Amino acid sequence: MQRGYDSSPQIEVGGSVAPHGPDAERSQQAEIGVITDKNNLRRLWTGLLAVVGNPSAPAGGVTGGLDLDLPQLSEELALESILKKSPAIKIAQAGLARSKASVTLAGVESDLE
Repeated sequence: MQRGYDSSPQIEVGGSVAPHGPDAERSQQAEIGVITDKNNLRRLWTGLLAVVGNPSAPAGGVTGGLDLDLPQLSEELALESILKKSPAIKIAQAGLARSKASVTLAGVESDLE
């Protein structure tokens, strides 16, 4: 009986021979898959926390359902709230008031001449 010779390199890692060939490639792909899944979980969790408005919550389980006890949304109330609280609207209103004051001042100055 003749023995074959393994010509693949034997890499020692931590006192044992590291896997090589197809097994090593599968092992590396599995490790990359685990890292990718952890990154995806972290990304999704961060997105969820941003949506619920609590970015400092620790990672953990989530309970409940998406179709239970949903609040009723009113487009009219949402639009009204946005228009009342919007910084852009407040800036525009201040600009309008400033323009009206300038027109009034210009009218008063022309009456004085």
